[in-house]
Amino acid sequence: MISEITQMWNNYRTDYKPLVEFAKANNLCFIATSIPRRYASMINKMRIEALKELCEDAHAVIGPDL
Repeated sequence: MISEITQMWNNYRTDYKPLVEFAKANNLCFIATSIPRRYASMINKMRIEALKELCEDAHAVIGPDL
């Protein structure tokens, strides 16, 4: 059903599907989202401290948990 409601990433079957299937098999809630690539790249290069340099609007896109 997931592929019917959204466009899947090329690496869904190898990188994400096992996690989804594990959650389903163990009756776990599984919520996954992706932040925009530019912010993920910043975090990868400059660590989580990179988020301190972002404006409030950028933080709204990323979400409150980072």
